[in-house]
Amino acid sequence: MKTKFLTGLLIAFIFSGITSCGSLRGISNNGEIICSNYSNDGVSELSVNLVHNMREGYKENQHKVIASSLNLQDAIGTRFDLETLKNYIFDIENEAKKNNKNLKTDRLGVTIYFARYPELKTWYSIYEKDLGGFLGNPDTEGNEKMHTVVMIPYIVTKDSVEVDFNPTDFNTFENGISPEGRYAPSSTETLMGLSATGRQGVSRTVQSGNTTAQNHGGVIR
Repeated sequence: MKTKFLTGLLIAFIFSGITSCGSLRGISNNGEIICSNYSNDGVSELSVNLVHNMREGYKENQHKVIASSLNLQDAIGTRFDLETLKNYIFDIENEAKKNNKNLKTDRLGVTIYFARYPELKTWYSIYEKDLGGFLGNPDTEGNEKMHTVVMIPYIVTKDSVEVDFNPTDFNTFENGISPEGRYAPSSTETLMGLSATGRQGVSRTVQSGNTTAQNHGGVIR
């Protein structure tokens, strides 16, 4: 059995490989191809030994500390289906180029933040719009306070600074998402984000001044 290489298990591979859609997903409003076929670029690979070492290293160190200090059997990972990831990447580029048709793709990327689900009571009182698909299900409500990830688009500014931004809000293309402005923590604005917050279906409606968040994925315990 061949075990030399294992592909697709780390986020590093996901974002170097799945940007290739295999076939065209769509075009932007100015006719430019958004998603291309990168079949000639080769496949990113990681050795099985490295993947095992990194995963077990986390489980034997950070994961154990979380369990002992917080008395919580935390998640060890999260999964996203391929179509969700491709949709998310397509939307970032498509929406950004609606606001700047000359924007180069190599200025765009995704920031992946380690995160934690909030307390269950806030799902009902504050975050019902975002976590409504979890409510009333003992399995998904069990994600309370567990480890997850949140992905937010970033852009490289003219000064070569990487900043998180909102692809549908041109004001964020150079200054990023300011915590002092519209995107302060208490803001009711929504961002184009991707988080492991349940398989609720892809919402692609873009409202004035907002970008929809795609809530997908599931924790691995």
